Amino acid sequence: MMNKEKWILTGAWAVMAAVGALSLYKVSQAPAIDPAITRLAQDLAVLEHGKTQTTPPSGKFPMPDHRLLDRTGLGFIDPGADLFRTKAIGHPVEPPVLPAQVLSFPVLGSVKTELDGVTLVWFQESRKARLHEFTERAGAQASGFTVLRQVGDGEILPIAELGPEAKSYTDLSVKPRQTYHYWVSLTGLETDRTVYAGKLLPVTNRTDTPVKAVLPSDVRVKLIGGGPNHAVLRVETYDRDKKYWVPKTVLANPGEPIDGTGWSLNSLTMNTFTLAAEATDDAGVVRKLTTRN
Repeated sequence: MMNKEKWILTGAWAVMAAVGALSLYKVSQAPAIDPAITRLAQDLAVLEHGKTQTTPPSGKFPMPDHRLLDRTGLGFIDPGADLFRTKAIGHPVEPPVLPAQVLSFPVLGSVKTELDGVTLVWFQESRKARLHEFTERAGAQASGFTVLRQVGDGEILPIAELGPEAKSYTDLSVKPRQTYHYWVSLTGLETDRTVYAGKLLPVTNRTDTPVKAVLPSDVRVKLIGGGPNHAVLRVETYDRDKKYWVPKTVLANPGEPIDGTGWSLNSLTMNTFTLAAEATDDAGVVRKLTTRN
């Protein structure tokens, strides 16, 4: 009986020894975590949670977050390792330069005044315009010109519509002894410089100041003879259709009109062999006439 119990105790001891040995073997085979990996796990925890994990007094490193280890516990796994990291890199691009059509201004040059008509000549002038930083000035084509006229102190009215190539105009409707003022306006399409999107707007530019034309009289009077009580005069009237002066001889007495010419004879003076006359012309101007000229 004693031997049987002894064998049972010996067997139990042997089993316990084997189990202990096996446990020691498993512990010796468990992988140890690299302290560098543990520090990296601590740094990542600081970035994620804003808290600093300190090393305990024992000098041992705490176990890292289980999310930072693979399932075997053998290494550090970055949770975002399977994602592509992108980075925006900017490259400056200059905006395109857009053309800005700017319409010129008409400028009146010479004016020729004759009984046959008034001839105007003009040219176009480019003036400074405010443009956007990324626009470049381009000339705009005129679509037409308009000639405007004022008779005396009357209303300014258009008298002619001309094409874009026009550079001059002759006004044949003028009358003698009249004063005229002329303007020229230019019309065309111009870029809307408030939006710069290629939009065109109709624009009209007019000459800043007018030109003045005073038509001469169509009557000329010359003293050719007479005496103290009457005068012999040569009167010339301009024929616009035939474009020449038509002469005739008339008699006039002091204080009387001169044959419907608009002139009047004021006085006559005889000095030796020279006859002198004072007359008022059709414009109200007093003139001196003699048989010498």
